[in-house]
Amino acid sequence: MNEKKVSILLVDDTAYNIMILEEFLDADYKLSSAVDGEQAWLLLENNPNDFDIVLLDWIMPKMDGIEVLKRIRAHSELKHIKVIMQTTNGMKDKIQQAMDTGADDFIIKPYNEQDIINSIESAVKKLS
Repeated sequence: MNEKKVSILLVDDTAYNIMILEEFLDADYKLSSAVDGEQAWLLLENNPNDFDIVLLDWIMPKMDGIEVLKRIRAHSELKHIKVIMQTTNGMKDKIQQAMDTGADDFIIKPYNEQDIINSIESAVKKLS
């Protein structure tokens, strides 16, 4: 049986946040990262079969997370990817907007390691 590691694209414009996520997830998953939405979109579009999950920051320069999410959901080769939105803004309307746009889950910063692990594990279970 092929024991391929689940591949996660970490997208955040703050290097420290990427470092924290890598510390939490590196042992169990194949990780890649992008520093803004534009770079994330290029990685996804050019490598549509390389990622299973995207952990996507909402507020970023060049292209925000909601725009990346919209593009993922509209792209025939990417729409299957599980997307977990993350932001410091945990207002109910923002969470609802992310879920309405097609997010599979939502994490509020500052990071709680167990919340991230639970969200990732839930997304992994939903992979087909």
